[in-house]
Amino acid sequence: MSVDLTSKKSKILLRGFGSIGRQYANTLAELGCTEIDVVSNYPIDRDSLPEFKFVTLVNKSKILRVDYDLVIIASETKSHLKDFEDLRRLGKNVLIEKPIASNLEDVKNYTRTLNSKKVFVSSPLRFYLNFEKLPEMINSLGELYLIEVECKSWMPDWRPTRDYQDGYWADPGQGGVLRDLIHEIDYPLALFGLPNAVNCKLEFGTESEPFPVDTKADLNWITSTGADVRIHLDYFSKKSSRAMTVNGEKGEIHWDLLNGKLEVKDNSGKVRFSNSEKTLPSDALYRQVSSVLLESEKFYPSSVQEAINALAIVDAGRKADLNQQESVVTYIDLSH
Repeated sequence: MSVDLTSKKSKILLRGFGSIGRQYANTLAELGCTEIDVVSNYPIDRDSLPEFKFVTLVNKSKILRVDYDLVIIASETKSHLKDFEDLRRLGKNVLIEKPIASNLEDVKNYTRTLNSKKVFVSSPLRFYLNFEKLPEMINSLGELYLIEVECKSWMPDWRPTRDYQDGYWADPGQGGVLRDLIHEIDYPLALFGLPNAVNCKLEFGTESEPFPVDTKADLNWITSTGADVRIHLDYFSKKSSRAMTVNGEKGEIHWDLLNGKLEVKDNSGKVRFSNSEKTLPSDALYRQVSSVLLESEKFYPSSVQEAINALAIVDAGRKADLNQQESVVTYIDLSH
């Protein structure tokens, strides 16, 4: 799987060096990138982080280089677009961590520049090995009836060295399960299209684990062809699960992302197709970054338009929960 980019001497600018930023730095090192400049609000402790020997801490206001092959924005969510605006001219490609912003209102002031160059938004689930097989498998089912997407995990384990209640993910203005697990909204939109309206119910922590942002979401909509999409997100669950099931007139698809298994059954329950290719999150991130740097891969991450569409679903879901009724989705079209 290894791709060595040292022959082209890829130069990377990384904004943010928290847990996500360090994952990117590790991935870039695996790709052979030895020139990684980091803009961070915090100092880098090289004694405790010897693996980041290729990282150079730079001051955002004093950057002289303007020829980075890739600029990665991995700061806190509310800073994504401001950092993009400040740094976008320094590289020919830009990759922004998900979600692209905290809400659609924040996007409106940046639509022109977001549409002005090659910009991608992180969507590593698209780089799981079985994802590219899904469109063909879905088409084989004929008319679709029900799509169920689930992602359950225990969020306090995400960053074991941090207080899980102290971070941007616990900020009501930029955190919450709908935003943090927006990947589970992104890929159903890519596979099944955009809905006109959504319903959503949110829950906030538990009695024993109070939390200031939504920790559980049940989101659903009807596709343009009449299929029922139901998405269940929960990052206060001790039981982990990440999967999609698609039911149609000719059978069923089950994709288990944690175990890497994709299975298609006909209406009698007979297995027509089965494939097991487990993908680690680090492998998916590796493929995502290399697809942008090499500019020769079959798949790219989410486009800005797709990321804004997913954010529109998040906003509509929050509104639906607040008003306790279906909410029409308001999309922003970058082409206008």
